[in-house]
Amino acid sequence: MIVEALAVSEGEPGTPAFAAAADAYRGVLDKAKRIDRARLGLDDQVDYDLLVAHVRTRLFEMETLRLLETNPASVFALEQTNRLFLRPGALPDSAVQQAVGELRRLPALLSARSRT
Repeated sequence: MIVEALAVSEGEPGTPAFAAAADAYRGVLDKAKRIDRARLGLDDQVDYDLLVAHVRTRLFEMETLRLLETNPASVFALEQTNRLFLRPGALPDSAVQQAVGELRRLPALLSARSRT
């Protein structure tokens, strides 16, 4: 279940991938409900609790808080571009290429978000 939850790719809010991610998270919670937590060892109980809390939090943020609407900066980040300016020292050409690709996707991302 941990691998399954960590493999969820949320996509952009308002897209089919985003809805599929919420469904995947609900599937993880359904599987967790079928586990008898009391029969787990202490370490596994901790892992179980952390996983369930993480998945519930992600669903709450995606479906209830709708962070895109309440705090757009929380779901919008130019990670590759920011690294060009925040990391000391020279970065390889591949880092610049990743940032350029990220910036090229920006107009479509902003357009999609303005429709939601």
